[in-house]
Amino acid sequence: MANNDHDDEGFLRKGDPYDLLHPFFKERLHLVRGQKTSPVLPDDFMKPAGHWTKPDNVLTFDQKIYGPYGEIPIRVYCLQNGTNSSWLMWMHGGGFIGGSIDQPEADAVCAELTSRTGVICVSPAYRLASCNGNHFPVALKEIMAVWEWIQHHASRNENCRFFVGGASAGANLAAGLCVALSERKIRRPDGLLSAYGVFHGPEKPVIQGWESKTQILPEPLRLSRKRFKQMYINYLGSLDKLSQKAMPGQGDVSCFPHTGLVISEFDNLAPSSVLLARQLKSAHVPVETYFAVGMLHGFFNWYPVARLEPSVQALNFFSELIEQWQHSRSRE
Repeated sequence: MANNDHDDEGFLRKGDPYDLLHPFFKERLHLVRGQKTSPVLPDDFMKPAGHWTKPDNVLTFDQKIYGPYGEIPIRVYCLQNGTNSSWLMWMHGGGFIGGSIDQPEADAVCAELTSRTGVICVSPAYRLASCNGNHFPVALKEIMAVWEWIQHHASRNENCRFFVGGASAGANLAAGLCVALSERKIRRPDGLLSAYGVFHGPEKPVIQGWESKTQILPEPLRLSRKRFKQMYINYLGSLDKLSQKAMPGQGDVSCFPHTGLVISEFDNLAPSSVLLARQLKSAHVPVETYFAVGMLHGFFNWYPVARLEPSVQALNFFSELIEQWQHSRSRE
């Protein structure tokens, strides 16, 4: 398994944050040692780190399925002439109010995982929360509808496996689905994948010393406690209806399947993943981690290319877990 497991302390690398940050981000942010950080992001901040093309062996098609609030657009990735019967439902991030199935952390990640493992990947364009509505549990119910659609269309041979995952807020939805499915008589996932996910709230989990290294980043990249709480208000509508399905780490996590967590070093949300890993271990749920050294939250959105080697390694980590799970006994 290509991972780099750490305990809580092992995630806190010692040294000057300037030296620990990946060179690509130092260059992209125009950081200079000892100089004050700009309060705004450069215009070219989200420019891809390199050229990425969809693997030649992957086919994609878009369609719409019917859900509890109307049609749900989905994008399906599969191998040309593929015979794999395993499925992965992968959700994009965006703080519950943004993002799409076109962004790299959805499109490129799904295409790469399908190419590498043969898994059939389904990426839902779930409804985004806004000040006008679509608050919890709208997105989660749509994810549930897509999960049920997968169960209906999947092969019924004994080798069929079902996985769920996502990036950032999408990882929250994936974990929330695991909690929701524990209460229903529907097939549960055989594995959970998370890229820089968030699982706790409405107060932000804290690991002493974690946020000190992110002080070299521009303010928009440092998620304050106020902005963290606002993210959950945007998602929930208010903080009066707290639920473990919206904050999957706030409660019993023994219902989670074997879990793989990718954790970004320069990410103020990372303590949530570190805490979840500790909770899963205490609940005797298998969990493995990949620590993306020097990387920002959302790093897949610069594409998994050689210039950002930890992003390629993170995909290797996910791929190896999927391969392992495809050959393990089903949870059904």
